[in-house]
Amino acid sequence: MPRRLLTPATIVLLCGFAILFIGGGARFAVGLTLKPIVEEFGWPRSALGLAVAMFQFVSALAMFWAGRLADARSPRLVLVLGLALGGIGIGTMGLITQPWHAVVLYGVLYGLGNGAASLIPVGVMVTRAFPVRTGMVNAVVTSGMSVG
Repeated sequence: MPRRLLTPATIVLLCGFAILFIGGGARFAVGLTLKPIVEEFGWPRSALGLAVAMFQFVSALAMFWAGRLADARSPRLVLVLGLALGGIGIGTMGLITQPWHAVVLYGVLYGLGNGAASLIPVGVMVTRAFPVRTGMVNAVVTSGMSVG
């Protein structure tokens, strides 16, 4: 019987890579957009720097919650919630008119989403899908963050 190339485990691996690829790209894009946003609105860099600092802090805290919920419930649930929150947070950044909007949308909302849709639940998901060669599959999905 021929082996199927697209097994359920392979789909989990591809989805995990895609999640970290998109999350990595969106997270690192702030470095490219910070200066144009500051120039367009005439805000001090520190105003948006606060949003970035808030993002880092909230994202780190959300990872603890994500790991606990991934173990207790399901990594899929954590990823869906994280992707929804992150999508709303980063998707509404085009509507900001005040620096505090960036703090709330990017720093808090996207920070929560990014922390939830992070390597933590993705790692749990792929480790469960691939009980053998867990190091290799985690290396594949983790590379999505760097490529993104």
